[in-house]
Amino acid sequence: MTSEIEIRTEIEPIAGEWDGLADRLGAAPSMYSGWIAVWQRWFGSGELAIVCVRDRGELTGLLPVVRRRGAISSPANWHTPSFEPLAASPETSTQLVRAALASRPHRLDFAFVYADSAQLELCGTAAQALRYHTVSRVIERSPYVKIDTDWQAFEAALPSRRRSKLRRFRRRLEERGSIAIELERGGRELGPMLAEGFAIEASGWKGERGTAINSRPETKGFYEEIARWAAERGWLRLWFLRLDGRVIAFAFCLEHAGRQYELKVGFDTDYASNGPGILLTRARLEHSFEAGLKSYEFLGQAEKHKLDWTDHCRELARLQAFAPTVAGQASRLAWTRGRAAALKARELARRAQRQASADES
Repeated sequence: MTSEIEIRTEIEPIAGEWDGLADRLGAAPSMYSGWIAVWQRWFGSGELAIVCVRDRGELTGLLPVVRRRGAISSPANWHTPSFEPLAASPETSTQLVRAALASRPHRLDFAFVYADSAQLELCGTAAQALRYHTVSRVIERSPYVKIDTDWQAFEAALPSRRRSKLRRFRRRLEERGSIAIELERGGRELGPMLAEGFAIEASGWKGERGTAINSRPETKGFYEEIARWAAERGWLRLWFLRLDGRVIAFAFCLEHAGRQYELKVGFDTDYASNGPGILLTRARLEHSFEAGLKSYEFLGQAEKHKLDWTDHCRELARLQAFAPTVAGQASRLAWTRGRAAALKARELARRAQRQASADES
């Protein structure tokens, strides 16, 4: 039986099937219906379209995209851990991309796809088959800790200077008061806990540069709603390091399908010399090992404080495909050579079309 393609514009009617497919495929939290719904509510600036593939009535593939100004893009930004089509087979991936391009958008733009995944190549090949010109580049290298041993062996393999620094930080904090590390998973006190954590996350340069959760209403709203959604599913992990009851380090994480994802972290800069952020990272890593997870995902860029724990990184790519049309080529030039070149190319193409029409008449 031939697979059936359908395009949906509402999440709720297919949320159960969507999440069931994501469960079967072991997808990242950012590919579940709840995450996409929250992302679209706070960051979306176009129309959400959900491409579905069914085989004998069963949902076997799903691809959410945002339609805007003649282009389609992934519902993803720098707050997204990863993005890729949910597909039970390579053939289904191809069907999803071809269906998304059926309306002939001038540009396809998928960001935060794992660079070494089969999905990236399948998406590009499907677009090329429709004569789209594709460009792919790595936009982020995200460190992660591969968990294939026990915690004692992992910690013993750290450089001796690193282990000494951890002991020194712990001793210095203990000299200043009573230390407590807390792991919270939600509940009725979620609101106050988030407020407490977000205030610490905004400490120092994040608050000054406007990159903290509290810096923008849409970012704050997004993380508050993601926290409630994740708590309902049992995925939320809020980490606090307290000194005499006062929070001095915080981490907002999700734990799902054998991985802990670090979405946001921060510490009170008044205690920077005592390493509260480093001590809380150690606690999260130890938990991940003791819980038998597969990996700890630092996410974000390959910064030094992450690379101190690992030399493994996942490369995330951005795939763009440009239509073989005037609008598509103008869009391609805009992205590769700048807006001025794109406008010039579009005007020249229009002149050529007008001249061709005049010649025919």
